[in-house]
Amino acid sequence: MVALKRPPKLEPGPLLVAVSGGLDSTVLLDLLVERVRLDPDWAGVVLHAAHVHHGLQVDADRFLETAEAQCHRLGVRLWIRHVHIPQSDLQAMGVEAAARSARRGALVEIARAANAPVVALAHHLNDQVETALLQWMRGAGLEGLSAMPDWKEGSAGGPAFWRPLLGVPKAVLSAQGELRMLRWIEDATNTSLEMDRNRLRLRVLPELMEIRAGALEAMGRSIAHLQSDRQLLEAWVAEDLAACLQPGQPHPALCIFALRKRPDGRMARVIRAWLAHLGFPMPSTRRMEELLRQVRGAGPHSQLEMRVDAPQFDANRPFRVFLRVSLLIAEPLAP
Repeated sequence: MVALKRPPKLEPGPLLVAVSGGLDSTVLLDLLVERVRLDPDWAGVVLHAAHVHHGLQVDADRFLETAEAQCHRLGVRLWIRHVHIPQSDLQAMGVEAAARSARRGALVEIARAANAPVVALAHHLNDQVETALLQWMRGAGLEGLSAMPDWKEGSAGGPAFWRPLLGVPKAVLSAQGELRMLRWIEDATNTSLEMDRNRLRLRVLPELMEIRAGALEAMGRSIAHLQSDRQLLEAWVAEDLAACLQPGQPHPALCIFALRKRPDGRMARVIRAWLAHLGFPMPSTRRMEELLRQVRGAGPHSQLEMRVDAPQFDANRPFRVFLRVSLLIAEPLAP
């Protein structure tokens, strides 16, 4: 059995559950309905469900019908959004990433309409390990290797995202679904070996678990250790960022004089934290290295420009962000 505990940050009121009609979200919705109805610790929580129909799968309508039947049986209101993903996004980002971005945007819209400050997602332990392995293959740093947090605060007034099943293996969810005699749709695309995630899921993870018993849970613990280290690092970076922000500017700007008192590694961390604060995507390693070189050599009254490719904003026109030298601090340049 899977036991869910109410997170401390979950206030009384609406809780939105993302449902696809597949196994994972079917089990999550069933578990949450049971908790809200039977457990006094969940008093005041009102469940809503959300289904995003992007029409990319042959069985998209069947998934919607299944989600509708599940919510009707459980007495949960279902919010439905039909989204269209432009061909340019599919080409620039790939089908999986474009669908994920569209789905996330739709969930944010539904959460606002439902006045739900939290969205529950059904990612589980296998998803977590697959994500970390994919990021490792791409050469990611700590942020990528620490995979998905179980709780992520919202940005720009959006909802927080909660993943209560990250410590639960897929096999346990399957057993739970069978035990509860739940009905769901199997995603036919999960068997396609054209996608890297599926090849990891179908070939690599089974081999790793055969090599070492308990490998999946052990890798989950490693990810948890990385997440703990990341939280500590982010606290230090936040202090650096606060020290480098230029006061008196209409928009958050960095003071290059303060920034370059730090080693390159810390400078890069501050710039990335600043971009994340502004809601921008991260620059490539090559562009970051070039920016750091320019920061080191900037003179008085310099204005540095950094281009960041962001196809999710405009596939044809990268936006620009700026670092500005403070005009208020008369500080000697480093030799």
